[in-house]
Amino acid sequence: MISFVGAGPGDPGLLTMKAYQRLIQADVVIYDRLVQPLLLFHCSPTCQLIYVGKTPYQKTISQTKINQCIVASGQSHKKVVRLKGGDPLIFGRLTEELAAVKEHGFAYEIIPGITSASGAAAYSDFSLTERGVARSVTFLSGQTNEGTILPFQVKAQQQTLCLYMGMEQISRLSHKLLAQGLAQETPVAVIEWGTWGKQRRCTTTLQALPKAITDEQLANPALVIVGAAAKDSEDSWFDQLPNRGCKIVLVSTQQADTSIITKWIDTGADVWWLQLGPEKDLRFAAIDQRVLSDIDAWQAVYLEEDTKKLYEEFKQCHYPQKS
Repeated sequence: MISFVGAGPGDPGLLTMKAYQRLIQADVVIYDRLVQPLLLFHCSPTCQLIYVGKTPYQKTISQTKINQCIVASGQSHKKVVRLKGGDPLIFGRLTEELAAVKEHGFAYEIIPGITSASGAAAYSDFSLTERGVARSVTFLSGQTNEGTILPFQVKAQQQTLCLYMGMEQISRLSHKLLAQGLAQETPVAVIEWGTWGKQRRCTTTLQALPKAITDEQLANPALVIVGAAAKDSEDSWFDQLPNRGCKIVLVSTQQADTSIITKWIDTGADVWWLQLGPEKDLRFAAIDQRVLSDIDAWQAVYLEEDTKKLYEEFKQCHYPQKS
C-alpha cells in the first residue's frame, strides 16, 4: 500500500489523525523539504526515512527520480508513505506520482492535509471568505511543473487570491492586477513559513507590494494573499504567544518526547529535538544538520545532566566556525 499523505502547513498539531496513523504504521516515509521534520518522530524505529526535498532554482532531485523512489519502495516494503507538505491535492504534483503508482499496479490511498492558504490565514486572523468582502477564493501557482513562469490571467474583484510559489513574480502579479482595474490600495498579505514558529507576516497594498517584500526580506516558502480579506490588523492570536519567533532546541540523550515538544510549540516557538549520546537515532543525523544550519539562532534547553557538554561537542564537530 502506498499512502499519499498531506503533512499540513507546518505546525505538527495540524496533522490529521489518519495521517498520524499512517506514519506510525509506515515501513518507509518519503518526505519533502517543506514537511515539518518533527512529524518523523511519529515513525517507528525501524521505519526508513527518505528525503527528496527540492529547493527552488537549485539543482536537486528530479521528479522522475522521486517517482522511481516511490515505485522501488513499493516493491520492497508493504507500507509506504509519500509525505507531502500542505495538501498533496493542491499544487503538490500528485498527478505525476500517482500515475507512476498506477502504472505499476500498487494499491494506494490519498489522505488530504490542511493547505498552506488555510493555515497561514488562520494563524494571521484572516478569513479568506469574509462575508460582504470576498465571495470566492482562487488558488494560483506562480510556476508550471517545469518551473517556467505562468502569465497571470485573473480577475480579483470580490474575491481573495492566494498565490503559491510566486515570490519571484511579485512585480508581474502587482502590475497585472493593477492593469485589470484593482485599486492601488487593495490589501495584500505576505506570510512566510505560515504556521511555523518562524512565521513572518507583512501586510501592505498592491501598489507597495514589491518594495515591501524587498524591505522585509521575505522569501520562499511564502504565501501571498490579495484582497480585502487580507486587510491589516493588529497582532493575531499566534503573534501573541509568549515564545513566538524563538528557536528552541531540546537537547537530550533520549528519543523524542512529543508531549514535551508540543508544550513548547504551543507557546509559539520553533522547536527541534536533538538526541545526542551513544543511543542516538542515526536516521536523524542529516536532519539535525539541515534544521540547525543556523545553529547560533537556536536557544538550547538541556533536558538531562551532561547534555550541555554533548551539545558543545556537537556544535564543534558540525559547525566549528560557529562555535
